[in-house]
Amino acid sequence: MPRLPLLLALSLALSAAALAGPHAEFGRLPLLFEENRGAFDPAVRFVARAPGSTLFLTGDAAVLALDGPEGRRSAVFTRFVGARTAPPIVGVETAITRVHRYRGDDPSGWFEDVPTFRRVRVESLWAGIDLELYDRGGALEYDFVIAPGADPSRVRIAFDGIDGMSIRDDGALVLATPFGELTHSAPILYQETAAGRTPVTGRFVATGEVEVGFAVDAYDEARPLVIDPVLVYAARFGGAKQDYVRDVAVDAAGAATMVGWSNSADLPVTPGAFDSSLSDDDAFAARLTPDGSALQWCTYLGGSSPVYFNTTNDRASAVCVNPSGDVYLTGTTDASDYPVTAGAIKSTQPSWTDAFVTRLAKDGTLLYSTYLGGVNQDRGYGIDVDAAGTVYVVGETGGFPVTPGAIGTAKGVQQDGFACWFQPGGPIQYATYLGDDGTGGWDYAYAVRKGADGRVYVAGRTESASFPTTASGFQTGKSSGYDGFLVRLSPAGALEYGSFLGGPGGDFSNTRIDLAIDGAGKAWTVGGATAGFPTKPGAFQTSSPNPTYPSGVATCFDTNGSGAASVVFSTYIGGAFADALAGVEVDAAGNAWAFGYTVNAGFPTLDAWDDEVGATSSDMVLVGFDPAGALITSSFFGGDGNEPSTFAPHLQGGLAIDPAGDLYLACTYTGETVVTPGAFDTAPFSLGQANSFVAKWTTDPVTCQTDLGFAGPGNLVLSLCGGDLSPGTWSRLRVEGAKAGRTILLFASTQSNPTFVVELSATLVPLPILLTLAIPLGAEDELDLLVPGVAGPGTVFLQAVAPNQGSTTPIETSNALRV
Repeated sequence: MPRLPLLLALSLALSAAALAGPHAEFGRLPLLFEENRGAFDPAVRFVARAPGSTLFLTGDAAVLALDGPEGRRSAVFTRFVGARTAPPIVGVETAITRVHRYRGDDPSGWFEDVPTFRRVRVESLWAGIDLELYDRGGALEYDFVIAPGADPSRVRIAFDGIDGMSIRDDGALVLATPFGELTHSAPILYQETAAGRTPVTGRFVATGEVEVGFAVDAYDEARPLVIDPVLVYAARFGGAKQDYVRDVAVDAAGAATMVGWSNSADLPVTPGAFDSSLSDDDAFAARLTPDGSALQWCTYLGGSSPVYFNTTNDRASAVCVNPSGDVYLTGTTDASDYPVTAGAIKSTQPSWTDAFVTRLAKDGTLLYSTYLGGVNQDRGYGIDVDAAGTVYVVGETGGFPVTPGAIGTAKGVQQDGFACWFQPGGPIQYATYLGDDGTGGWDYAYAVRKGADGRVYVAGRTESASFPTTASGFQTGKSSGYDGFLVRLSPAGALEYGSFLGGPGGDFSNTRIDLAIDGAGKAWTVGGATAGFPTKPGAFQTSSPNPTYPSGVATCFDTNGSGAASVVFSTYIGGAFADALAGVEVDAAGNAWAFGYTVNAGFPTLDAWDDEVGATSSDMVLVGFDPAGALITSSFFGGDGNEPSTFAPHLQGGLAIDPAGDLYLACTYTGETVVTPGAFDTAPFSLGQANSFVAKWTTDPVTCQTDLGFAGPGNLVLSLCGGDLSPGTWSRLRVEGAKAGRTILLFASTQSNPTFVVELSATLVPLPILLTLAIPLGAEDELDLLVPGVAGPGTVFLQAVAPNQGSTTPIETSNALRV
């Protein structure tokens, strides 16, 4: 089915009536918007003038200054409630008029050749919603342009400087000012379609004493578009015992590689695997086909001779792939015989635990492997590789061989973080401690990314007050307990930016901090934090929903800035109990995608694929932020068990993104979870057993729920969440409002005109009905079905019907969907 771009605009004309004094014609602005090149307050972006009035447009308000009788002045401030802070404002349709200002005898105060525009656009004032201002017939008109999938109910405007507000019977909004009334005409709503302008009904709605929003009736019944991620597949992986997935990476072809560890002797290892048998707890790596239907290869990785304990524990923590599809993973081993290859940096493990770095070819065969660390406890937590083949590794260490010129050369009292990089087969090029200077504290480096500018970014958590920061850091002093940290290193390893990140309650203590870098060099970090975490104006949530428990947090750094300016966005996102974000990736458009977990149904959802938390304990969540930090989607995802299965910082799962922008989520779960038909599935279900799954989501615009505008006498609600039934996607079809024990009939038709059936006193999807699917309900009062996409193109009309046995009303019907 074609995916058509659609537009919903709310058009509102502003005029004036009964203004006192000589300026009764106020509002007939010959609107030319003058760009502020320094002649006005820096907060002002554009200015429009008319006799007796001036309009000042700032990033978060429109200020209308009025000249009244006898030299009196007044102003009406229009504020955009809940809108984005400092959105881009651009001039559109350049006018021929140029403005010159010569005031005083100082040329520095003169302004020449200032451009003017016939139209001004405030971009993404709310997520997916632009504001445009322009002149129409001598009156100021402004449109809220609602992009496909954006929520018009987010548009709310409040007024300061008025004496009162009312909505007339004709739908107009009237503001009482000291000089008379300002009238906003009733909204004119429409959509531009192939057939021309199509009207949509809507109206002003008072949301406060001086605040209004908009109620919009059904619109775009044919094909609305949304931003929701759409499930492509969900596959399950594991054996008879405990299997933990820790991270996932994806190659250019869309093949996902999971890594973690297992004590199941029956993992589905493939013929020719490097290691086909289990020794105690072993690391594993497994790659799926791009469609998620089969396993390309799977191998154990580990040793059998413990150095310190009675059993070996080999655990993979992170994975990445190079452009050729080779797999690089890091983790921790306490085996003296972990596989190493010729040219290894360290070929023996003398005592305790070591980090390891292993490279596998795209077919799963071993290319390179080495121990990494000193003589105490060392663990690898994060890894990245660049196009030249240089590997970047971070973790924690009890004593690491650092290189000359490192920013941290002295080991702290407790465990320190470390960062190093090298070419496989060669020596370490650079290695440094990341921790205290001997004053005490535990430090962990969890994530590393090589930026497009050649710089190396590292994120983690620290307990050390003397952790290395720079004067340009967002927070140069530690708060309390654990804080997060972000450092930026030059290609040679010099510290260019260093900052704490946290509040007074201690943060990231039960969650790891993850890191992603966008194309502009901005660093996104996610994790979990308690009360007092620093947020920025415009945040989705500026305070912790429950100070007793951690909440998810997301922060975007611009490390080219300094101090407060080096953080462009920071927010909480959570509900009333424990939440955290555990992984983050940024797509080519600059949208940040994060996954995490929640243990409460109050986690905020938006355009959700699944808006209900699982039956027991924790559920996985998937959220998306636009480049400015506005929330664009938030959804639960999981089954009736725990996803992820533990809050420990090393068992959270992973997130990856492919060149097309599709997302891959890997997670450990207990209990039943979502598995799409036809996806790879070898994990036998056992209550309390930990298994792994990986799910692929596409973020392309897709069709979602469409209400045909008719319903029967019942109260059933039919919705299609997450997809458009196109090939390669999975959608969730949901029926709500049915009584337990009923049989639900799903009707499908290809006709577009509803049919009223006299015998049933109900309006049904058009006859003939091509398909009827009868599904009996058990004790549940709703029905959820995973529905695969089908070959198209084509249009299907769906409706749910429930017979009413023994009732005067023969059936209850739902709304109808067109997909």
